[in-house]
Amino acid sequence: IYVFNGPAPDKLELFNAHALTPVLNSLEQAKLWAAARPGVSAALHIDTGMHRSGIAPSEIEAAGAIDGLNISLVMSHLACISDPAAAMNEAQRAAFTAAFAAAARHFPSARASLSSSAGALSGPEMSFDFVRLGVGLYGVSPFDAGEPRIAPVARLTAPVVQTRTIKAGETVGYGATHVAARDGVLATVLLGYGDGYPRAASNRASALIGGATCPIVGRVSMDQIVLDVSVLPTPPATGEMAEFFGPGHSIDKVAADCGTIGYELLTTVGGLARPRPGLGGRVIRRYVWGDEPAPSALIGDQADDQGTVR
Repeated sequence: IYVFNGPAPDKLELFNAHALTPVLNSLEQAKLWAAARPGVSAALHIDTGMHRSGIAPSEIEAAGAIDGLNISLVMSHLACISDPAAAMNEAQRAAFTAAFAAAARHFPSARASLSSSAGALSGPEMSFDFVRLGVGLYGVSPFDAGEPRIAPVARLTAPVVQTRTIKAGETVGYGATHVAARDGVLATVLLGYGDGYPRAASNRASALIGGATCPIVGRVSMDQIVLDVSVLPTPPATGEMAEFFGPGHSIDKVAADCGTIGYELLTTVGGLARPRPGLGGRVIRRYVWGDEPAPSALIGDQADDQGTVR
């Protein structure tokens, strides 16, 4: 397991305890690692034009002179590979080829890695020894124009908790940002920005219920979203699931509707949806009066599935 941001002085012991390999992004990190773990392998990140992290090609000789530094992987990162026709892709490939040759003189057993998911799909000339697959593993296109060779594997669904009718001219949600153009049927779904679903989806994105596209109407709330389900022949039953992205509803389209990218949706939703023992995927909230002791759940005790503090 490679740790992209390299070692911090107070985290060195974690690398040893968990057999982690740091990606060294500066000469300072390289010196720190070599002094603390002489001879233990690391990766060396070289900046070939992205100007975000990594050592400059001109610093390779200095890295090679650090006593005890053992580099098993030399890598770089492509800035514009989401557009396969971008001229910068070839410029970075050429720069990395030269940089790796320079590094290999000091670290002859090192391997080379340049490509992410997009690079791997762009041709073998970008792949070198191995590729670092990221978003492609989750079925999201790494290209601006989409990628038909990638099938979605992630799905976000949430249950309907209530349906209601709405009359033309009535409004939905905070700020009354949606005004019904005609009589219709709405479904409230148990999902919101508190779960990592973007508030930018308000009045823009949609979900699938029974294979039909149902637009989000009104603002995305912390815990709830309202869908216009008028297109369905009968209102959805309580507990019926709405698909916000998945095999039938491209995450790339949802991201475009929200003005973002699929990467962001996966990380925001995924980060908040990880289950924790007794707590589910969300922080349990309980409101207390000013002089009431804080419930033990606020300091780590568990709650049941209905959110009742024990």
